[in-house]
Amino acid sequence: MPASRKKIMKKRPRKHRKRGIATRTVNLLPELLVDILSSLDFYDIVSCRRISKQFREVVDKSVALQYIIELGVANCFDRPCDGRLTTGERLDVLREQQIAWKNAQFVERKALDLTKADSQCRRLFPFNGGTIIAGYLSEAETTPRNINDGKFDIFEVRNVYSSKPDVEVPRHQLDGLYTYCTVDVIQDLLLLWSDVRYGYGVQSLAAISLRVRDRWNLLFYVPEGRSRSFREGDYNIMSIFDWTTGRSSATGEHTGCVLSPRCFVSPGDNFGPPFLEVLLYEHTPSSVTISRNTVARFELPSLRHRTYNITCHAFGSSKVPIDRPDLQLPFAASSTPQMIMLKLYFGELYARIYVFIYAAQFLAAAEKWRPARRTRKTDRIPVVPWAEWGPSTTFWFRDSEFSFHHSIHFPPPLGQCHPVSMYGYRILLSNMILDFNPVEIRRALARERVRIHPQDTPPKIIRETPRTVIKQGTEPHPEYPFIQTVRTTLPYRVTELRLMLGEEPRCRNLRGILDESFIEQETRRENCFIIDSPSIQLLTPGKPHVDAS
Repeated sequence: MPASRKKIMKKRPRKHRKRGIATRTVNLLPELLVDILSSLDFYDIVSCRRISKQFREVVDKSVALQYIIELGVANCFDRPCDGRLTTGERLDVLREQQIAWKNAQFVERKALDLTKADSQCRRLFPFNGGTIIAGYLSEAETTPRNINDGKFDIFEVRNVYSSKPDVEVPRHQLDGLYTYCTVDVIQDLLLLWSDVRYGYGVQSLAAISLRVRDRWNLLFYVPEGRSRSFREGDYNIMSIFDWTTGRSSATGEHTGCVLSPRCFVSPGDNFGPPFLEVLLYEHTPSSVTISRNTVARFELPSLRHRTYNITCHAFGSSKVPIDRPDLQLPFAASSTPQMIMLKLYFGELYARIYVFIYAAQFLAAAEKWRPARRTRKTDRIPVVPWAEWGPSTTFWFRDSEFSFHHSIHFPPPLGQCHPVSMYGYRILLSNMILDFNPVEIRRALARERVRIHPQDTPPKIIRETPRTVIKQGTEPHPEYPFIQTVRTTLPYRVTELRLMLGEEPRCRNLRGILDESFIEQETRRENCFIIDSPSIQLLTPGKPHVDAS
């Protein structure tokens, strides 16, 4: 080595010297690379993709490898640090219980018999996650009036499977007669409602936890007192409840929805442009004292006038725990929903807008938040402008565009309506399914070899099957009072249901569960139950993917 070269090497800092030879992953076989990915943790995969240019090139050219990586992001990202799994273990879990929707062909697989020798099912309530709740009347309460009013005092939680055998489940005796039932899938709570013969609304009489063994202290909706009126659109009463002692303490009344036991999203405006406020609740297991912190504010499009209101609802999630739960308990409820829905009601126009938003950015803001040090100056709340987060994470629809009113089922005393089933990334309507799953849509676009068009071009429609299309971007009608044009750019999938289920003139409505594809088709005479698990092949490490389409 020349003397000048030795001098340069001596002067160069140690951290700039090269050691060893970099491994080129571009020459590895795809099957071998899949095995390597399956043995790594998800965070290691992300690090390799960021650091190694060759690794990134191989992954970007392979739809199969992208699917394996993004599947862990889309479905299994909420595992705690001490419970991290390898990509292969995640795929094993998803292969058993995660149903990927592709063709959405409904085929009757198994009849569901809810009649027993001693009683007959009086009320049936769909529950997300392949589970239904059946309400029965005891022999002592079986009267013509209770039957006509749809009362029940016994309920059972049943898991609906398309291939597994039926399992005997215990029935639960309630402390009174109830008329309606709804389930908070985010927090495993069964809320029982009863009619009120006077005044407005209904009364919340009970909140029963379906899963208390692994959650002691939990934030959930519960009214303080049995006589408090509670209607959809009103404030949610947030409380902290200790299951071991039965003590509860209210945190205040806020409009919004829960994303995790600590994270709460609330819409507001403070006499200005509307926004979504991310709140974080801190509490200790030894006491019921709670501190509330505002993490961030995400701005919404500005409106010309103030005759509107906003309500917020969270989706259920199809992520499942690793340990095998009891069959009597709903296994698919998770504390981390994939999306939330905003409903904007304009009083002067008598119209509604439904906004579907990915929940990842709100959860990320809550994770990054750290308590500030005690200083004299007050900490400013971080504000995220609409242009930085809205166009790339939201979908906007009018209520008349997809016939939301005809696809909504909620007890009449609650007044307003909800879509039939919002689960994971999908929404089941009476005539179609809306799918916002980014992994499935990217795979479909890669399969069709269609590029995403820029925002200033007309929306592109890519046909997959005669009944399924992928549309890009949403935009509310210009008649709505937005100061600036609201336009989004993300693609989404629309699947028509009428072509699959057939035109049934007697059919009044459809209700469904989007995990085991449980659909109840109500007719004039009887209820038809259609249960299906779509036959879609999930990728297996080391095996090539064969696309049936």
